[in-house]
Amino acid sequence: MEIFEYIFKVKSLASQVISLVKGFSIRSGKESKKANSFESNIRIQKKGRKKKPKPLWFLK
Repeated sequence: MEIFEYIFKVKSLASQVISLVKGFSIRSGKESKKANSFESNIRIQKKGRKKKPKPLWFLK
């Protein structure tokens, strides 16, 4: 019985690792692209919103 329990544990562990790796590879591919585009969108928005510095003659 102990041998079967050991095999079962190893199998379940292996399947967990495989699913983790698969999920991670799929996720890292898709989400990194999404994150990059999202970050660039935020950067573009921030750049667009920046006020132009007032000319020095305005302060005098």
